[in-house]
Amino acid sequence: MLYIKTKLNEEITLTIPIYCDEIYTKCPECGVEHAVEPEIIAHLLNEGDDFASASVYCEKCSKKETAADTTEMRKGEIDTLEKLASPIVQWIREHQGTHTEVHISWDHVRVKHDGIGIPFPYSDE
Repeated sequence: MLYIKTKLNEEITLTIPIYCDEIYTKCPECGVEHAVEPEIIAHLLNEGDDFASASVYCEKCSKKETAADTTEMRKGEIDTLEKLASPIVQWIREHQGTHTEVHISWDHVRVKHDGIGIPFPYSDE
């Protein structure tokens, strides 16, 4: 169990369990209090960030940030991805078939061939 521990005085130490659905912050843009998703916590830890200096925008403000940033910042990334992927797509078209997928990760390349498949509709009801 993870918990927060604070000493109130010489005789009283308070420990509070931390649950992933009970971590909150205030949006640095609009000030609204909102929950912090476990994926965001994991990202902060993986990046070596500390919680005290971390800023997590609310959903509304992060969409504004994302919309503005995506147009300019992602444009270069999309161009780079297209240049990198074009030879792979060409290779699939020349040497494989329409049922071929290539999955690339940081340590593995997997070529997948599907012979037959049909989609099934899904409903939460």
